[in-house]
Amino acid sequence: QKEGEEEQAYELQKGSNLVHSKYKVLGKIGSTPQSSVHSISMVKGKKQIIRAVKVDIPLQLVSLLSQRTPDQQLSDSLKFVKDSNPDEIGFAKIYEYGYESDYHYLIMSLLGPSLEQLLKLCGGSFSLKTTIIIALQILDRL
Repeated sequence: QKEGEEEQAYELQKGSNLVHSKYKVLGKIGSTPQSSVHSISMVKGKKQIIRAVKVDIPLQLVSLLSQRTPDQQLSDSLKFVKDSNPDEIGFAKIYEYGYESDYHYLIMSLLGPSLEQLLKLCGGSFSLKTTIIIALQILDRL
């Protein structure tokens, strides 16, 4: 990796299948160097269910980027979500998690658009009122 280049998160291809072909990837929501979040769909009867999936980087890259094992990384995500109250507004419900191919996955409820998506809808900046509301909601969930 060249100096100044950021490590790219593991990304799923739009339309690809996930978790034993149970879910279909709709698109990327966001990412960090260690993981990415995608919207996914599942057909249950005649109903299409939309959820989110957090995908950690391929297992073979973990030792190059971190001293933490893949189990520790998945455990951190699960601990954070499980410690929060899933009945409380703003916290995702976990449906399933595990390993597939060479990555970890965490299937959860999709709560709505991301802050990045909302920021784009607002022309690149939030009003002072919106910023204060977001800050208060973050503080309420700590």
